Amino acid sequence: TDFLRNPNLREEIFGPFSIIIVCENQEELKEVWKSFPGQLTTSVIGTADDIMSNQKLIEECCRFSGRIVYNGAPTGVEVTH
Repeated sequence: TDFLRNPNLREEIFGPFSIIIVCENQEELKEVWKSFPGQLTTSVIGTADDIMSNQKLIEECCRFSGRIVYNGAPTGVEVTH
């Protein structure tokens, strides 16, 4: 809910940055997902079952993301502790 109320949190940031959004349910997750403006990449992290059971939601990100990365980070991003 806090994320949806603050449009500044939806701005794309270049450089090392992450945001974790905790949703109460699938409907809130869909609302958050649809609120994003265009993005260079979207990373989808989950098990094979997670990805298969959420295929429609993942397809929605094609509307705003140029590239989808499954269980990884986009090129040029160093994953560290």
